[in-house]
Amino acid sequence: MSLLHRSRDDASSPAERQRGSSHELRVISAKIHTVGCSGLRTASVRGFRLSSGDGADVAGFDLGPSPEEHLLAALGSSLAQAISNVACARDLSLDRIDIALDGEILVDPLSGNGTASIRAVAGHATIASEDPAGHFVGVDDEVLAAAPIVAAVTFPVSLSIEVTGIDPAIQHSDWQI
Repeated sequence: MSLLHRSRDDASSPAERQRGSSHELRVISAKIHTVGCSGLRTASVRGFRLSSGDGADVAGFDLGPSPEEHLLAALGSSLAQAISNVACARDLSLDRIDIALDGEILVDPLSGNGTASIRAVAGHATIASEDPAGHFVGVDDEVLAAAPIVAAVTFPVSLSIEVTGIDPAIQHSDWQI
């Protein structure tokens, strides 16, 4: 059995270089399992399972979202987390956050398998809040600076935020995915 190991010359992450060394270091883990040539992969993170695959357009069988699509979803989740944190720090109310992301990918015709690389991501967040939209001015820049996944990627990420008002007297229960 042959063991291959490859790492970057610079062991620190972009986020670590940006934040400095005052933060506690913690290790997170994931395990990925692949069977055969179908392209279907199963990842396990703290007991949660995620599937990924490759679309038919990139030599796959379309058995799950691609790793690039998972990264896009992780980026959206990181942005939502940062919006919540920034809103909380500003004492702003949040009823709901909806984020739509579009990733621009460049398909490599030389790879033979259509492996794509993400070139840029544009996001739009719609926030439902009891607070006036004017209270959210500048939140987009704070969110981009605070989102951990944004700090870890090398491609540009843009975010626009729209605030829709809600009536605090009305009960809102719209948990949906």
